[in-house]
Amino acid sequence: MGGRKWHEIKDKKAAQDASKGKLFTQFSRNITMAARQGGGDIETNNTLRVAVDIAKKQSMSKDAIDRAIKKGTGEGSKGVAMSELQYEAYGPGGAAILINVLTDNSNRSVNHIRLVLMKNEGRLADSGSVAWMFERKGVIIVQAGEGQSTDDIELLSIDAGAEDVVSESGSVEITSSPDIFFEIESQLKESGYSVEYASVDWIPNQEVDLQGEERTHTEKLIDLLDEIDDVVDVTSNLK
Repeated sequence: MGGRKWHEIKDKKAAQDASKGKLFTQFSRNITMAARQGGGDIETNNTLRVAVDIAKKQSMSKDAIDRAIKKGTGEGSKGVAMSELQYEAYGPGGAAILINVLTDNSNRSVNHIRLVLMKNEGRLADSGSVAWMFERKGVIIVQAGEGQSTDDIELLSIDAGAEDVVSESGSVEITSSPDIFFEIESQLKESGYSVEYASVDWIPNQEVDLQGEERTHTEKLIDLLDEIDDVVDVTSNLK
């Protein structure tokens, strides 16, 4: 992956740090999605445990975390039924885009997505025409602390079954199959390393290298899609 995901995370984090509310909104989405998929118990739901740990590291309040969990499990006074959906799209220059959504109103969500695409040279794609270009992978980013070596992090990750390991600027990006993702993440934490990011993501099999206005417009479109309230994650094969 050549550090692609790490660059994405750094760029997103830089933008999100300017708005703490937006950062917490993303944490809430991740927690709600994890709770919906695997239940609200962090002892049995590894995805939820990772999402909560990352939110706590950024000082997200316990009440906000609990609300996000209850939203995912359908508990609480509202008990709103949430649907997990995935839309496929093409951006300017033909970049493939996956849009993952968690919503209580699918019509509202798809209409908003369609409007953003239409206004920014994109379009919805037929089901299956884009998704085949991506596969699910565990992605972990570890920041080496004082006295810690990225080489040691790499070796531990490889021994634990990582498929790909890339080091850059004191950080290590680890890619694995979803099946052993949590085992690798647990071993890293038990060894005293700081896990900055951990998630099972959609990773493109091949990337497209757009230049000039096509690239600029595609990046703008991805940012606008990511700002939609119901959107949990946007992934593209843009290099």
